[in-house]
Amino acid sequence: MAELLTLVDADSLKRLLVIFFVLSLSAWAGRAIGNRQSEADPAKDESLSIVLGATLSLFGLLIGFLLSFAISGYNTRVSSEENEAMAVANAFQLTALLPTSSAQQQAETLLDKYLASRIAFYHAQDEAERATMRMRSIEVQTKMWNFVSEVAKQTPNQVSMSLVEACGQLYITQQKTMASWRNRFRWPHG
Repeated sequence: MAELLTLVDADSLKRLLVIFFVLSLSAWAGRAIGNRQSEADPAKDESLSIVLGATLSLFGLLIGFLLSFAISGYNTRVSSEENEAMAVANAFQLTALLPTSSAQQQAETLLDKYLASRIAFYHAQDEAERATMRMRSIEVQTKMWNFVSEVAKQTPNQVSMSLVEACGQLYITQQKTMASWRNRFRWPHG
């Protein structure tokens, strides 16, 4: 149980407790009002139970759809992040095929900077910091693209074209990851 609580951030736990308290208070108030109403007119009690059953059924469906949406979005996000990690790993592997050790070193340095900016993006606490990290990674991508395209122009072969394609995949996978981050379910702050 303690392990599970470490995975939940403080804001989410506070929201859960507030929602639980409000729902408990609402249930108590509804029960008190319902008892007074049923004592006054027993015929209303039967029609009220039908409306209550239908309302609770619709509420259950709404919660189910929300959970389904949130889980689906999370799975999409995890999948796109995995694809991005594989694209970075592929680019690192292909840098070993560059013709000179200085070119390999320069490409690995750029990829290290790119990877550091992407990791910083995932660890960022707010949207402004994430935007800054995203722009840094795009700048490094541009430098990497310029470097790889120069290598491809100097030695046009299948190896250099594979490296160009790997750099293109970095951009594509980052865009897909960003799209999945924009489409996630978020609680409003405040």
